Amino acid sequence: MDIQLHRLKYFVAVADTGNVTRAAALVHIAQPSVSAQILKLEAELGVALFHRDPTGMQLTEAGQTLLPLARNVLSGAEEAVERVRELAGLRTGRLRIGATPSLARALLPEALVRFHREHPGISIELTEGASSDLASELETGTLELALLKLPVKSKTLATRPLAEEELVCAVAHDHPLASRRRMRFSDLHDIPMVMFGASYSLHRETVDAFAAAGLKLVIASEGGDIDGVLALAAAGLGAAIVPSIIAHGHRGIHVIRLTGPTPSRHIGFAQRSGRVPSHAAREFTAQILSLLSTSGWPGRRPEGFKMLAPRPAGQPASVPVPNSQLARHKP
Repeated sequence: MDIQLHRLKYFVAVADTGNVTRAAALVHIAQPSVSAQILKLEAELGVALFHRDPTGMQLTEAGQTLLPLARNVLSGAEEAVERVRELAGLRTGRLRIGATPSLARALLPEALVRFHREHPGISIELTEGASSDLASELETGTLELALLKLPVKSKTLATRPLAEEELVCAVAHDHPLASRRRMRFSDLHDIPMVMFGASYSLHRETVDAFAAAGLKLVIASEGGDIDGVLALAAAGLGAAIVPSIIAHGHRGIHVIRLTGPTPSRHIGFAQRSGRVPSHAAREFTAQILSLLSTSGWPGRRPEGFKMLAPRPAGQPASVPVPNSQLARHKP
């Protein structure tokens, strides 16, 4: 059976949009052509892939089975094309990378500028998201490389730690705690907290840390992203547990280091194991490692921040890091 790739592409587009009209706009093809190709695909397979009703197109059981397989086929085909383009010496191509919001703001800007200056023909697609979401996109092939929090819960990803950073308490300059530079974690008892959204690991880790310390967690607000949490903390709504690499760059925030325990996290690279990284991915990884080795961490380096010895460029390897996302260290 010879199934053409473009039919799988249209199938995925309809599955993602739930509507032939929207799918046609997504793939830049006339609606009748998309409908015709879906019918031909169903005829080739001998099964219906969609339930068709006035509300849209819903996947049948056969369609649900085909969807992840079709994504993998399309991803593999796209990867093959990109590998061939690399023979032109990185004059054209695309690099799909991901980063947590804090790393996207603190580490990536200078590295991206340098990379684009040296390889202007390589387009870079940057996805920001929670570490768990980025890991999922690496597994499916949507992303090739990501900078995120370690460890990742995946047997298919290889990781390389870059640094260990403290998590700090961020408050407004007129907050009752703003006179302190250090305080014990237990001093957050009964302090109203501004919380990240549930998709962020820091949300669960903050909840677990309060529970482990036997402290009452008072939530003033929850559901924000990194910018929202910092803005609400700066406005005086409450205190927030945030990464030190982003807190120190916010003018409206007073940063307090925590002790007894000191919460921290590892940050680093992740990519699919068993796959040879593209030339663009190797170059970008080398760019970041070169930047860190020659210029150090961009901007102000937070207290308690530790660079970790990198492994050879282009060969990320899984390494053990603490299972606890809030690794505890005595001051």
